[in-house]
Amino acid sequence: MQYFKYTLIVLTSLFMLGCGGHGYEGHYVSTSDNKVFNALSELAGVKKIYIGENFIEADGQRSEFDEIFVRELKSGDYLVFKSGNEEQAWLIEDGDVLVRDLGLMSLRFEPVEK
Repeated sequence: MQYFKYTLIVLTSLFMLGCGGHGYEGHYVSTSDNKVFNALSELAGVKKIYIGENFIEADGQRSEFDEIFVRELKSGDYLVFKSGNEEQAWLIEDGDVLVRDLGLMSLRFEPVEK
């Protein structure tokens, strides 16, 4: 009986280790609400990014973060990229579209694949 309990504890622990991540890992294509930016992006080719468990990869460069997590607020849900004491928060729209506000314009990142 004791063996069964320890086996169950180990299996449950392993299962919980596999449940990590923020749920937004994958490839995204960027678009903008700025027509000039969209025209320039089309000339240069569609910009893709990859969001991993603790990094973003774009144009062959990787930006690593201490933590990426979802923050739920009354104003909406945000995907937060934390590095040290600094945080960037991207709005989560429609469940899987990420919006990064840059002040004069905002970038939308739509998932390519799940």
